[in-house]
Amino acid sequence: MLDLKRIYLQFSKKNFKFLNISSCFIADIFVAAYIYILYTDPKLYEDYLSTTAKMMEQVDKASASMMKDPVFQKQIVDLMIQSAITLICIYLIIHLFIYLFRFYDKELADGYLKFYCWTAGVLMPIVALWDFSNPLVLMFIIPGIILLFNAFGFKYQRQMKEE
Repeated sequence: MLDLKRIYLQFSKKNFKFLNISSCFIADIFVAAYIYILYTDPKLYEDYLSTTAKMMEQVDKASASMMKDPVFQKQIVDLMIQSAITLICIYLIIHLFIYLFRFYDKELADGYLKFYCWTAGVLMPIVALWDFSNPLVLMFIIPGIILLFNAFGFKYQRQMKEE
């Protein structure tokens, strides 16, 4: 059987910290890319708008005609895409600050990354296997396993050698 303790104790605290920060950042890039690909497709919002316009016709004809206006639709689609990009950027900036705090050994960042590694390490592969028909989701298997490796490593972090 694989002796994880022996593997983790070969790391120095500094090397584990760099592994932890870099693997979490790579997982963030995967998540950001997935959200970008999924939520910046104009067709997605155009379909929603056409469905909404059909439902609005039953309630208010004037609002439904406004919903069918191509200029209005383009503005809504652009707004939704910009919102998705903005949220991705905020997500990445917040995590970059957390990685910076982890680099300087702040306890809050350490706790956050433990939680992040455990939740993402477990949930990423589950999501990938849950929706096996979507090849885009399969990209979560490898980062999920790496984050799970990190999560188990936190248990041995105090026993790792200094460097």
